Formats: sequence, C-alpha cells, structure tokens
Amino acid sequence: MNTIPQRGVKRAISRSSSVVRRARSCYALAMNKRKYSVERERRKRNILWWIGVVIALAAAYFIGGLLEPGQDRYTIFDPDLYPPGTIQRLSLPLRKGGGMFVVNDNGAFYAIIAKDPYDGCGIQWSKMEQVFFSPCSDHRYYVDGSWKSGSSPGGLARYAVSMQHGNIVIDTETRIEGEPRPNPSD
Repeated sequence: MNTIPQRGVKRAISRSSSVVRRARSCYALAMNKRKYSVERERRKRNILWWIGVVIALAAAYFIGGLLEPGQDRYTIFDPDLYPPGTIQRLSLPLRKGGGMFVVNDNGAFYAIIAKDPYDGCGIQWSKMEQVFFSPCSDHRYYVDGSWKSGSSPGGLARYAVSMQHGNIVIDTETRIEGEPRPNPSD
C-alpha cells in the first residue's frame, strides 16, 4: 500500500493554498485597479461637469446679467453723487438700451434713455445749449427729456425713478415713453 507521508500532504496542501491565496490576491488587485480606474473616470466626469457649469455661469454673467430674470432691474444710487444741475451718462447692458443719463434738475431726478426714439441714434448732452440732441437728425430735447425742436414726434423715453430709504432707485424695466410734441395749433 502506498501511503503518502504526512509531511508531504501538508506541503501539497500548503502549496495549493498558497497558489489559491496568490490567485485571490491577484484577482483582488485587478478588481482594485478596475475600481480605481472607474472611480478616476467618475472624478474626471464630475470635474468636467463643474468646469462646464462655471463656464456657462460666467458666460451668462458677462453676456448681460442673465443669471436671474430682473436681477439688474433696479439701479440704486446715493443722491449725494448727483448734486443739483448734474447730468451724467451711465452705461447699461445692450438689451437695456446701451445707456442712460441720470439728471438732477434741482431735486427732480430723471433717468433718460440715451437713444432718440425717432431715429434710434444715441443722444448727447450739449453743455453750451443745455439740451439733449441727436447728432443724426438734429432733434433737440429739454433737460427733462421733453421735445424742444426737430421733426421728432415726441420727447425722450425714460425709466421710472423713485426715492427709497434715501437712495435714488431707477427701475430699468419700467419705461416711460416721452410726451408727444405739442401741436402747433395749440
């Protein structure tokens, strides 16, 4: 009868178990590498997604303040910045008209849209004549935006202005059309 010595059996078992252990560790290592590469890909996608979100938000901000509807509706100023008789041009986003004049006519504030309603040309302030005028068609308007001369059908459009908590508040969503020019027969 052939008998396997006890030592040989233990060695054979320990060899086979070490082979199994090695195979298991190689398999675990391969799974960890796979898990790590999947995790790394997921991280890359997340980073790229966040970069896209940041770029989209930055583009929306610089194109014209489109982050929230109406976020740039109100423009607030300290009235001390505009002493009586002050007329100052301010820039606005293009979709709001491109600009406006903030006028302090001895305590009466106006936010006049810097565009001639008749010809669409940008208006300018003439310090010498103390009037707004259109360089394209020679229309003239008083300091409050009302019609003075020229073929324009009426005065300049403006934004609603109010005083709240001691500040000038200009509502760039509320447009007030200019008064029609007086009828010559009146």
